Amino acid sequence: MLVDRDEAPSCSRATLITHGYRKESDIWACLTSIFKWHNEAVNIWSHFLGALVFLFLGITNTNSVITTFCGVLTAGFTASGVFHVFCCNTKCTFF
Repeated sequence: MLVDRDEAPSCSRATLITHGYRKESDIWACLTSIFKWHNEAVNIWSHFLGALVFLFLGITNTNSVITTFCGVLTAGFTASGVFHVFCCNTKCTFF
C-alpha cells in the first residue's frame, strides 16, 4: 500500500517526493513490493540489474584484479538493493 509523504515515516521522507511511499510493512510485503511501482522501485531495480551486470563481467573476465573489482561492485550493488527492498520493514532506527 502506498501512502503520501505526510503518512510516511519521517526518516523516509524526501522534500520533492509527495506520494508513492511504502508504509511500514512485514518482510513478505517488502518482497512483493519489488514488483510494484513506488518511489523506491528504480533504486531497487537499478541496483539489482547493476549487480547482475558486474557479476556477469566478473565471471567472464580472466584478469583476477578485474574479477575481484567486479565482485566487490556486485556485493555493493546487492547490499544496496536489499536495503532498498527492506527499508519499509524497519522503524527509523538506522538514521
